[in-house]
Amino acid sequence: MDHENAVPIGPRPFLEAIRELRNGRTLDDLADQLNTLVAVVRDTNKAGSLTLKLSIRPATRNDATTVLLEDEVILKLPKPDRAATLMFTTDDNNLCRDNPRQQKLNLRGVPDEQPADLKKVPA
Repeated sequence: MDHENAVPIGPRPFLEAIRELRNGRTLDDLADQLNTLVAVVRDTNKAGSLTLKLSIRPATRNDATTVLLEDEVILKLPKPDRAATLMFTTDDNNLCRDNPRQQKLNLRGVPDEQPADLKKVPA
């Protein structure tokens, strides 16, 4: 059979075209980014996404039989939870950790001493 005159049966498989983008580097990037995404989703227990964006444009002004393909791999990682910090405001609009309207207690540490004799209580 003469392949030059063969009529295409249908669209070329998508993965075959993607495999040729940037000599295979696009697939390598996708594999690396997918691996990163899975790790972060497992760590955070939150959703993320991986998007392949393809842009196709004519290579020349007057002829669209030759096209340029540009790919963009977009990775959106889930954001880990961040703890909030409780702060108090002062009269001059600053922030502080201690409540400025609350009286301070003069607390001190208790020495860690063991009692000399322990009494036993019958059961």
